[in-house]
Amino acid sequence: MLFEGVPGFVNAWVSKGVVVGVGLASILGSVLGWRHAWTLYLPGVVRNGQVWRLATAPWAFGSAAELMLGLLLLYYFRQFERQLSGPKFAMFAMLVTSVATLLQIGLLSLLAPYGVVALLPGPYGLIFACLVKFYYDVPMTYRFTVAHLPLNNKLFVYVLGAQLALASGLHSLAVAATGVAAGLLYRSDLGGMHSMVVPKAVTAVCVKCLLPVLAPLPSRPFAPPPATGSGGTSGDASAEDVRLVPFSIPMTALPFTRTPVNRASRSNAAGGRTSGGDDDLHDLFGSSASDDAHQFNGRGDELV
Repeated sequence: MLFEGVPGFVNAWVSKGVVVGVGLASILGSVLGWRHAWTLYLPGVVRNGQVWRLATAPWAFGSAAELMLGLLLLYYFRQFERQLSGPKFAMFAMLVTSVATLLQIGLLSLLAPYGVVALLPGPYGLIFACLVKFYYDVPMTYRFTVAHLPLNNKLFVYVLGAQLALASGLHSLAVAATGVAAGLLYRSDLGGMHSMVVPKAVTAVCVKCLLPVLAPLPSRPFAPPPATGSGGTSGDASAEDVRLVPFSIPMTALPFTRTPVNRASRSNAAGGRTSGGDDDLHDLFGSSASDDAHQFNGRGDELV
């Protein structure tokens, strides 16, 4: 279930950037002791003006278990980028992450009198917003029964999500709840979020600077540029001329294709094989097959 579909990050370079960024930030935060910098610390944001914590908190997990579970779910949810397109998925990720971060600030404001001034870091908003989308938009493909309980193939994703939500007890459950709330708000199209798009200038910069790193040309399926000139030949294709297209194999490219058979020539084959059939063999398999057919007919006449 987790690894179905096209493997890797084909046509999912935004998801690849998120997975690589979250992995590197989590590892560097643990090795270099920067974990405190990723935490959403309310007094630091409000009193000390550390607004940068709002941007860094969704980029790193606090433990190895959370990192492993989170990366597995982010890898699986790359299918949404293939459905929505890269720019649309990028806007979805930014919106739900921003909404979840604002909800976490509000939650900390409510819990501050009780001594709770920080929440766990990590892309919980994006992961659990994707889990909401997975619940509503992804159909089940098969059912099975365990101890007389009817289950389906979506259970495995739900189990991973539950493990991540309960990895650190109430602390992780609280930030997971903000992600679910952000996903529900996006689904309700609050404020016209569905119609929001990434500005074309930002998209052009990302395609020019990040796409060659996240999705190099040799690993991407492409179509050659259209032929130029009267001779039908084109020169060397530049990176701008390459157009991404879905990978497909035309049936005409298969080595064994059926050629039209002259049915009129078969009408005269009452007593044996006619020359029309030999011509068909010659067209399909070459001269060697036609010669073998002649030899076989000769041996058949001897037997008769």
